[in-house]
Parts: sequence; C-alpha cells; structure tokens
Amino acid sequence: GACAACEAGWSGPACLTSVTTCFNGGTLTTDAAGTKRCDCPLGWSGDECGDRRCVTKSSPQGQVPPSPDTNACAGLCDAGFSGPTCQTCALDSACGADRVCDQSLLPPMTAATAATKRLECAVKPSPILHLLGGGRNVGGKASFQCEFDGAATSGSSSPSPASTSSTTTAKRCELQFFRVEPNATWTDAFFFCDLENCSATAHVAPGIEPSWASIPGRASGSRGGARPL
Repeated sequence: GACAACEAGWSGPACLTSVTTCFNGGTLTTDAAGTKRCDCPLGWSGDECGDRRCVTKSSPQGQVPPSPDTNACAGLCDAGFSGPTCQTCALDSACGADRVCDQSLLPPMTAATAATKRLECAVKPSPILHLLGGGRNVGGKASFQCEFDGAATSGSSSPSPASTSSTTTAKRCELQFFRVEPNATWTDAFFFCDLENCSATAHVAPGIEPSWASIPGRASGSRGGARPL
C-alpha cells in the first residue's frame, strides 16, 4: 500500500524519500527545525509540487484536483478562465472591476498590471508531437508565464493609456508543456522549465521509438502526473 500523507520533508509511496527537489516551479525551503519542504505555486500541490490542481474560487483551498478520468481541468474552471490549471483569463469580466484580460503578446504597460502575464496555445502537429506521442496522434498545449517588475509615470493624476509610460522588466519566465492524448482522454504535464535554462535532447534511431535523453526542464517538471505508455 501507500501512505495517505507523509510528514513534512518526506515523500514517496512509503514516505522514505527525503525531499530534495521541488517540481513545477516549487521552492525548496528549510524551517527552523531543519526540515526541508516545498512551497508550491498556485496550481500545484504535493510534497514535491508534482500534483496538478485546478484553480477555482469554489474551493476553500482555492484549487481542486483535476478530473480523475482525464487528468484535465475542463469543466472545473471559474467562469472566464481556462487552461491546464484554470489560470488563463478569457474574458474581462473574469478579472474583476476596472481590470481587463490582457491577451496581447506585449509586456504589461502600466504599473497596475505589471505583475504576471500568462498565455497559452495549442501546439500544431509537428515532429515534437510525434516524439512525445511515440507514434500516437497526441496533441499538445503550451503555457507561458512571465513575472514582471514595472513602474509607470504620468503627467496626469488620472492617467490614460495614451498619457502613461511604463518600464517593465521580466523577473522570471516559465514554460509548461502538456501532452494531450487522442480525443483528450488524458492530459499530463510533460515538462516545465525556467526559460533561462530550458533545453531538451532526444535520441531517434531507425525502428526504435524515440526517447528523451536529457531534459533539464523535465527534471523539474511533473512527477507522478504522467500516464504510463
């Protein structure tokens, strides 16, 4: 059997593995007692941040597990939100009063919005998807997020977009890639990486299904979320 929950600092089916790595953007911290634990970003949980969650206001915890049938968040997101973890806005109304859903490719243009920008897209059929599917007709979704610092200046006490200038600097940008099985029967977080250190290597040999040899990003990606091939 497996442990229902491990004590802080331990992970694995029998809770015998010391936590030394945090996945999917989690941060490894050490408390006053010397116990290591992972602080997980919104949309992820677990001892090593390897369990994906669907962000929703309907839960007191602010997030719920994905569907056990498809491992996807479809149907669980708040109105106006979508994406593999329900964190991508699709409507202005989803952002609250006096805020807009900025879906442009540009950095945030005002200090009020210079926080986080998240974009997502479907991946078109490509050699990458062929490698990921091992011959199956899989799809893919890419989620891209940047955190920004920004400072706006204006000559007016009530600046308009035309009279406001802003300088924004990306503090950190991350890429998350999700593999989607045919007919959306299953979705798994295939890899995650900080774009300052993001690369992958694949070995392809005639007559042998391709395999990934080295994915630094995947080493910090989803653990336990992949469906066996």
